Amino acid sequence: MSGSYSLPLVGLSVFLATALSFIALLMVGARSQNRGANAVWAAATALVLGTGIWSMHFVGMLAFRLPVAVGFDFTTTLASWAAAVLVCWLGLTFVMTPEPAQSSVLLGALVMGAGIAVMHYSGMSAMQMTPSIRYISTRAALSVLVGMGASYAALRMVTQLRSEEKVSIGKQACAACLMGIAVSGLHYIAMTAAVFPPDCVSRAVSDFDQRGFVLDIFVAILAVLGIALATALLQTRKEARLREAEQSRKLSTTASELLASEQRFKAAQEVAVDPFIILKAQRNEATITDFSFEYANPAALGFFGATEQDVIGQRFLSRFPSASTNGLFAVHVRVATDGTSATLEQEYVGDGISGWLRINVVKLFDGVAITFADITERKALEQLAEVMLEDQSKALELAEKKNVMKDSFIAAVSHELRNPVNAVLSWIEVLKRTSATASSTTGNVLRRIEDSAKAQARLVNDLLDASAVAGGKVRLVMQSVKLAEVVASTVSDAAIVASKSGVEVRLGVAEDCAVIADEHRLRQVLANLLQNAVKFSNPGDTVTANVRCRVDSAVIEVQDTGIGIDPAMLPHVFERFAQEETADRSRVRGGVGLGLAISKQLVEAHGGKIEAFSNGPGTGTKFTISLPASSPSQAPQDVRSTDYF
Repeated sequence: MSGSYSLPLVGLSVFLATALSFIALLMVGARSQNRGANAVWAAATALVLGTGIWSMHFVGMLAFRLPVAVGFDFTTTLASWAAAVLVCWLGLTFVMTPEPAQSSVLLGALVMGAGIAVMHYSGMSAMQMTPSIRYISTRAALSVLVGMGASYAALRMVTQLRSEEKVSIGKQACAACLMGIAVSGLHYIAMTAAVFPPDCVSRAVSDFDQRGFVLDIFVAILAVLGIALATALLQTRKEARLREAEQSRKLSTTASELLASEQRFKAAQEVAVDPFIILKAQRNEATITDFSFEYANPAALGFFGATEQDVIGQRFLSRFPSASTNGLFAVHVRVATDGTSATLEQEYVGDGISGWLRINVVKLFDGVAITFADITERKALEQLAEVMLEDQSKALELAEKKNVMKDSFIAAVSHELRNPVNAVLSWIEVLKRTSATASSTTGNVLRRIEDSAKAQARLVNDLLDASAVAGGKVRLVMQSVKLAEVVASTVSDAAIVASKSGVEVRLGVAEDCAVIADEHRLRQVLANLLQNAVKFSNPGDTVTANVRCRVDSAVIEVQDTGIGIDPAMLPHVFERFAQEETADRSRVRGGVGLGLAISKQLVEAHGGKIEAFSNGPGTGTKFTISLPASSPSQAPQDVRSTDYF
């Protein structure tokens, strides 16, 4: 069974879809800034848009004529209208947010398009045809896709209109026409999908006046249109007034803030110590040819020696012509042109100024702001400091040369002294062997000569070691060393000599530690400390050596109960030729103050640390040596030579 259309009703259906879409778009543009009111406004917009879509559908159904009487079930028809309003509201909720995402628009279009399709086909079922209406699946699917596309276009228009402050009526009318055509296209494509059986009849046929019903619908919709249009226009005007009031308030606040900021700025500059000026660019077409003074604070006026009336409005190059030749004007032009701030220190001579200036230049809207300060005194001090630094460097260089000469002299003298001392010791040994029957007096004299010669030999050896260390001629032969064995043998040797002075030298704690060290130099350091402890101890005193193992180091301690060290002297004990000038120390007990200095340098060459502790005279002294412990991977046969000096 085929049907036909009433063209006036078709035109009316398209008009209704377009008109109500236009009203809905007006309502979208007249949204409220209040969140609660905005939600109500969205519901009202959905009511208008949904009614427009449904009215287009229903009038389009009435425009369709079949050769049999057709009626519509009221409940089903009302449900289809409710479905249209509901899906429009759901679709709008996805996009009636400040910045809806693209995914929200797509999801809203799917919901809205599917809902419109449900509205259409449920409206068709209100005809209650027997046998039932059949549908061509491809055309039905196409109608659903068109509905979703129309929904997407409508929601995109809604989001665009909501993002714009002002939208022209013409733009809204064009958008409404597109929406009306899209919605009508969905309906009439869906109608082509319907197939009416030849013998079908409508069970919803009644004796109501169809023409009168259409007229009633038209009047009702016109009433809705009028109310919605009036409401939208009133809301638009209200929102416009609110926006204008808000903009006026913001402008007033901004103006007040700008005025307050300007007042604060002027107050700060009035009391500022540094001179501050604002220059406005003077142009010949696009080229800056000069600047004029817009502002100068009291500090700047005092620097210029002028009044505000003399300066404000004056051309910059008229007051400072030298700026065009010394590059300062070019700096101002560059900052005003490209906006890059500049800080420079420049000697300015001319225009009544003679001295160094530190100048900061920043870009303003149409000019530059400049702060500057007189740094002539600072520059003079810097130049004086450079001269003093150069003199100090020369003095240091001279001192180093003299120190090298001194070390060379000590080395040369020490070598020259060693030969006669060795000769004296050799002749003493000969005399001792050939004078076995000599008197006791002769024997005592020989022993005293031998002791003096040995002391002289030790002094010469210390001088040679000090010279070698200072000249960088000491080579360390590094290997794995067991500290307990080295300390034990060195203590044993020192104990024999110390017993002659009535001092006991003994080994205390001897934990088994291994270090990477030069064994010969390590024995030399330990012997120096033991000899030093014996030298500054009295008969009956005790010197104790300990070896202790730590997690990452090994510690050697040499502690005596001797005469101690004055606290004022303690920080200087490792300096070359350092001696405490007391009756009990170096002047009486001998030595020139080289042993501890040599020991410190040798320990540090091993990567270790040596320290001295004493609570003062009569309390004894303790020296500690800390050396890095060797790792298990460093075997005893791992031997290497290293120049540490």
